[in-house]
Amino acid sequence: MARGWKAGGAALIAGSMLWLLGAACGGDDDDRDDGGSDDLGGDDGGGDDDGDGSGSAADAAAVDAATVDAGPDAGPALSGDRFIVSTFTIAGNSDSADDLGLDLDGDGFSDNALGSLMASLAETVEIDPEAVYVQGVATGAIIQLLALDVDAKGQGTLRGLVGEDMDGDPSDNLSGEEPFAIDDGAPADSPLPAEDGPNGVEAGPGEIPLRLPLASPFAGIVTMRLLGARVDAEREKDGSITGRLGGGVLASDVDILLVPLIADGLTAVVARDCPSGPDSCVEDSPGENLTLFLDLDQDGVITAGELRDSFLFQGALNGDLDLLDADGAPGQDGVFESMSWGMGFATTGAAFDPP
Repeated sequence: MARGWKAGGAALIAGSMLWLLGAACGGDDDDRDDGGSDDLGGDDGGGDDDGDGSGSAADAAAVDAATVDAGPDAGPALSGDRFIVSTFTIAGNSDSADDLGLDLDGDGFSDNALGSLMASLAETVEIDPEAVYVQGVATGAIIQLLALDVDAKGQGTLRGLVGEDMDGDPSDNLSGEEPFAIDDGAPADSPLPAEDGPNGVEAGPGEIPLRLPLASPFAGIVTMRLLGARVDAEREKDGSITGRLGGGVLASDVDILLVPLIADGLTAVVARDCPSGPDSCVEDSPGENLTLFLDLDQDGVITAGELRDSFLFQGALNGDLDLLDADGAPGQDGVFESMSWGMGFATTGAAFDPP
């Protein structure tokens, strides 16, 4: 998307179309580096108290056993935190879209073009963008998992995964210890390099599969790849994390997966507010505004093609982030192929094994 969209997207559609989205456990680093000689064998550092050499032999045996258990290529011990996203904070207007976005391209500005676009649509059709996420979590339709694994220095990875409810009972999904399976039909993730330290949890870039539910009059749940994903979160007293998640969604995915659903939903709004066509619209209703700005042939039906040809979506579908190189790998090639997305989240504990 051109930079102009990022700065002026909130003013589109007559100004009203401003969504529709631990500290590690383990031993001291010095002990790990020197084989743990300070800890094996007792409080006095594992020395041979009786002088018969038995303490040294026991220490050596313990070290050998640990080496065998860990394997010859084992890295530093990791502590694992498993979370389910319990709360999603989605932009409802342009201001909140800016607040929820992250600076993904390093230009000093918040990036949330898709969030701003969906907020515009939500305002226009007068819906609450967060309500559908609340319902999605409550019904188990949205199970977004996070796996944080770090070493004693707080260095490691954060993975985002789509989960499946193993017992079919969504009422216990936020219990804190509910086990989940991983949806192997969702796009594969790419672990985000992560740091868990005094300033919280910072991770990225990487790739996370993300489910986006659509609120009525829109219908459906789409699963997309969040490219160049980043997390900026704080640790809560209970060990959970709360913060912002941002990244880019391929503009082509938005075009293929979202645009047709949005067109059907907007047409339903027009039919509700303009029962006999554009000339019968309730004055100042959402349907009237939609016919004025998006129903290009004034036939009472907003098609996917009309959305793509509208000034609103033409800018949006151009993308505002360059996250992939010419071969589709993470990198840059001068082509802005992705739309930025940002959202807030809060978590609670969960139990699952990442693949």
